[in-house]
Amino acid sequence: MTHDEALKELSRLAHERAFGGYVGSDTLHAYELYQQRLLDAAVAWLADAGTSVVVLSATLPAAIRTSLTEAWCKGNRVKAADNGALGPITVIDAQGRVNRTGPKEAAPSLWTAIDLQPAPRTEALAEEIVSRVEHGGVLAVLYPG
Repeated sequence: MTHDEALKELSRLAHERAFGGYVGSDTLHAYELYQQRLLDAAVAWLADAGTSVVVLSATLPAAIRTSLTEAWCKGNRVKAADNGALGPITVIDAQGRVNRTGPKEAAPSLWTAIDLQPAPRTEALAEEIVSRVEHGGVLAVLYPG
């Protein structure tokens, strides 16, 4: 089932108030703009129907999170009341109370090294690649060939 088909079905079921459980949606960051507007409407309808909504995304932009929060609160006929907490997990109850939470440990330090070198012979390039990643890591080689 495509995202569009799923959203259409969610809209139909929410309109009929057939839910009492929860609905989940994944990879929200990959939605097109028109799909996001459909999802906003579906979230509002689901909230109005008394259904819990779970949204999963590895990289949910703040604007989409805000839009979904507003849709949820609209469906519950309340205003969002954000407590100002930080974290990657956002929980909004039917009264519009917004709470963010997440892991307490610090994020790992990440770094990227870019090393531009003249193109060596093919054998030397292969040896260099193996030596750079033999103990783990990621390496990209752009080689005109």
